[in-house]
Amino acid sequence: MSNPYAVPDANLKVAQEPIQEISTLPRISAWLVFLFTFITGGIYGMYWLYHRSRLINQFSPKVISPVLINLTMFTYIASFAASFAAEDIVMIMINLIITLISIILYIVLLLAVKDRLNLITRSNKGDNYFISSIFTLLFFNIYLQYKINQIIDGES
Repeated sequence: MSNPYAVPDANLKVAQEPIQEISTLPRISAWLVFLFTFITGGIYGMYWLYHRSRLINQFSPKVISPVLINLTMFTYIASFAASFAAEDIVMIMINLIITLISIILYIVLLLAVKDRLNLITRSNKGDNYFISSIFTLLFFNIYLQYKINQIIDGES
C-alpha cells in the first residue's frame, strides 16, 4: 500500500522543456524590429516572419505548412516586383490582387506563428505568456518579438 500522506511525486521538468526551446529564437529588442521594419519598408518584417516560422517548425509539435511560408514569401516578392512594373491598368489590377493575396497570407502566417508559440508554451488566455490575437493583428511582428523576449527573460 502506498502512503496517503506522502508528498506527491511529480515530474516538473517535463512542463519546462517546451519553453526552453523558445530560447533558441533570437532575442532582439522589439523596438529594433520596429525600426528595421520601418527603415526597410516592411522587408525586414517579412524576413523576420519567414525566419521565425522556420525556426519554430524545428521544435513545434504542430508545424506550420512550408507551403504557407513559401507562398507568403513568393506573393510578397511578386507584389514588390510588380509595383515597379505597374504602368497600365491591367498591371495595376494584377499588382493589387497579388498585394491583397500577400496581405492575407501574411496575416494567416502571423496568426499561425502566434498559435504555435501559444502551443509550445502551453499558454491559455490569462496566462503571462499567452499571445493575444488582437494585439498580434494590431502590432504584428513587434508584439510577437516582445512576447518571445518575455518568455526568454522569464526563463533566466
